[in-house]
Amino acid sequence: MKTFMTIEWDEDCGIEALKMIDFLEDMQRPLQVKDYGLSLQEIGVIVICRAHDFKQRKIYKKARALLDYDVILDFYLIKNLSMPDKIDLIKYQISAATEALIDKYKFQDFDKNAFLDDFNAAVRQAML
Repeated sequence: MKTFMTIEWDEDCGIEALKMIDFLEDMQRPLQVKDYGLSLQEIGVIVICRAHDFKQRKIYKKARALLDYDVILDFYLIKNLSMPDKIDLIKYQISAATEALIDKYKFQDFDKNAFLDDFNAAVRQAML
């Protein structure tokens, strides 16, 4: 599966942008070699942690088998946590947002359970 993950980031949250990009790259690696079906072959994720209100953008392009979406983190909550708690919360919110979004779509040829198992394992194992 092709994956692209990036950030819209305010380093005032207590985590350097480059560390977050490295974390997302760690997370993507195991997913790149997997195939979950024809209905969803590309995923693009933007992880947002900024001191502004955002609405989640999401779009599924059936013709390209592409799902793009945002994971919006609570900037003020993350800013005020200890580093281990920041990491735990970021991992939880990325997993929860992805699961909730995948559950909303009814893909015809997509192994949702295998994808979510692999995605959540990748999030847990990625180092921040």
